[in-house]
Amino acid sequence: MNPTPLPPPLNFLRPLLRSRFYRRYRWAIAPLLVILALQANAHMYYKMDYGYDMPQHAMNMYALLNTGHMPPPPLAPSTYEAGQPPLFYVLSAVVFRLAESVAPPGVYILQEYIALWLMVFSASWALLAAFFVQQAMRRAAGWWKALTLLVVMLFPVIQIMNAMFNNDLAVNVLLTWGVILLWLMVRSARTASLAMWLRVAAIIGLAIAFKVNGAILLAIYGVTAAWLAGQNALSGRLKTAARVVAVALLGLPLMLAPLLYNVWHARQYHDNIVNVMVPPQPVWEMPISFFTTFDTSIFERPFAFGPGEGSYWSLQYVTLHQDYYNFWNSPVYQDMPLTELSYPGTRTNIPGARFQDAVRLMYLAIPATLMIVLGLTASLARMIRRPRQGTRDGSLVIALTGLGALGADIWRFSNYANIQAAIIHARFIAFSYVILFVIGMAWAWKLWGRQRAWWARILMLLLAVALLAYAAIAFRRMWLPAY
Repeated sequence: MNPTPLPPPLNFLRPLLRSRFYRRYRWAIAPLLVILALQANAHMYYKMDYGYDMPQHAMNMYALLNTGHMPPPPLAPSTYEAGQPPLFYVLSAVVFRLAESVAPPGVYILQEYIALWLMVFSASWALLAAFFVQQAMRRAAGWWKALTLLVVMLFPVIQIMNAMFNNDLAVNVLLTWGVILLWLMVRSARTASLAMWLRVAAIIGLAIAFKVNGAILLAIYGVTAAWLAGQNALSGRLKTAARVVAVALLGLPLMLAPLLYNVWHARQYHDNIVNVMVPPQPVWEMPISFFTTFDTSIFERPFAFGPGEGSYWSLQYVTLHQDYYNFWNSPVYQDMPLTELSYPGTRTNIPGARFQDAVRLMYLAIPATLMIVLGLTASLARMIRRPRQGTRDGSLVIALTGLGALGADIWRFSNYANIQAAIIHARFIAFSYVILFVIGMAWAWKLWGRQRAWWARILMLLLAVALLAYAAIAFRRMWLPAY
């Protein structure tokens, strides 16, 4: 059967439509269009002057533009983000200067052109996720892969980072890339390849250069190398073990150099670079139930102040599936009289219909969160029951990513045991939730999607409907009106 001929103006697309690339990734077209539409909406209508901490991040860029240096110590209310690594602000300043040369008079460059600079990162994250979905579930149906990509990129914590002017978006994109490269290296059995280790180390080093929490992947890099070397040594492959150690060590300077520079830079502003904000409540004064329970009050009022404060996990949940501060800073909402839903100084009013969407999203997020849990627990089970197979299929990297990210976040909280910190800093490990959700969906397809039993088909249907509803409500929840 001959394919339907293309209209003459579209003949140039014929080689693409016949290519292996198109056949492999055509499932991603529809979800990517939806995702990019929401990202474009956020960049167009999210006011970067109003967002939490964003004026202080912008001050770093303006200081570089005006003086060639980051704001000098000591910190002031307008410069308290000056201890951040300079790279993001240096690159933003370059984009700003280029925009000045082409922008019409009177255009607000921060809102109009820097938003395009952020769009590069947000679009890159979506494309990386699409690539990872294809690699992780090659044998899954196209509709299941499309649903996976759509849901994971519509997590509200990702959408809020897509819009905000700070270095969180860039570091999460690079950390996602670094995990994928490490995962591919282990699965390809090229664990003694110098080129592979240097490639991973370069991406991790670049992530650290954007923000110090990139060092989470430095620890995962080291544990992965030690595990692979130990496994080879126990199997009698001593030369391979020694080579794995040697090539992994050669990548360390690429990661340690930006880390040491950023620590030096931060020490100019802070004595303790971990606790850089107001004095914390000591973690030993927190009740143990804070780490062992789940505060269900977030299902009634899904904001992370007041509701949710009784549990670390409920704060992680509300951060992942809601805007942790204020996404409703569009001028359209500035004068709405719904003051009961406002948080002084950071949250503007939101329409009642969107508040109802936030409540619905808390319930619809349950199956999405269970997929994240499935991704981590299945990878851990694989490593416990069959460690060699788990290493070869990448479960090692997935398990280390989940445990390493949560461990780093809890350690950060133990140094700054303040509820506000638990809310804000949960976004630092958003990359791990992307990875774990995709792997969870891959396991769901392996466990139930390929079965012909009636119960398995009903389970997959119910899961798909719930996830599609989550995506629809999340899209509507985060869509900002024009002004």
